[in-house]
Amino acid sequence: MFNPVVAVVLFVGLIYFWLLSPIHFKAMLDYRLYRVMNWSMAIDGLLFWWLVLDPRLAPSRRVLVVIAAIPPQIILGAYIFFTPHELYPIDSICGRAFTWITLMRDQQIGDLLLWIPGSMMSVIGALIALRHWLRLSARSRLRHERATQAHVRHAKPKLS
Repeated sequence: MFNPVVAVVLFVGLIYFWLLSPIHFKAMLDYRLYRVMNWSMAIDGLLFWWLVLDPRLAPSRRVLVVIAAIPPQIILGAYIFFTPHELYPIDSICGRAFTWITLMRDQQIGDLLLWIPGSMMSVIGALIALRHWLRLSARSRLRHERATQAHVRHAKPKLS
């Protein structure tokens, strides 16, 4: 779970899995499967972000983990948004709270709510990881410069 490749594949894979139309349809009709869907996404998200924020993982890897998760989210969001037909027939079967919105518009609005904030959280996570990496890099450079200056001071020949 804490391997960066496994974490990205699992994080993105669960999103894709639960948004597959037949899976999503079944999950929306069966309250037990609906709970599994919600809990698996919550736990997976917590584990993913735990890995991204884990100081034991190299800062460069943290940045790459988050950046690797962004394109698949964008692709899925674009696919759902621009699909010309209804992907989730459960909305027409079970009814909707906002009946004045067409099914396609409802699908697009729901997708935008999933796509934009999800991708933005990944971008924010990448920026935080990048900031941390740059801060550690600057500290390392300062330590190296101080050590070099101390070495130069001690290496200077004394003039008598």
